[in-house]
Amino acid sequence: MMTELMLVEGVSDVQLISYYLQNVYMWQHEKSNDLGIAPMDKQDHIERCLSKDGNQLVLCGVGGNGKFAHFVEQHRINSMIVEREISSVMVVTDRDEDSVLKLEE
Repeated sequence: MMTELMLVEGVSDVQLISYYLQNVYMWQHEKSNDLGIAPMDKQDHIERCLSKDGNQLVLCGVGGNGKFAHFVEQHRINSMIVEREISSVMVVTDRDEDSVLKLEE
């Protein structure tokens, strides 16, 4: 079983990607995620966990552009990658107002 983590800017991104994966690729919504990621404040939106063929995708809204690093730090994502054997981490963002260098941080 593979577990993948997708970090997106906000709740609307989580909903759109979740809707697309469920309706086009037949992923199934799950009530909980194996990673145990739970919101720490009103900015975090861990709303969706999807599964398909024994694999799990956890979709997390980080609370807006520029909050990715804070989310990773607060939820100890770097440690979780090793401890929970996350197979991949995806960061999905649009090119709002920040420069490419700022987004790469």
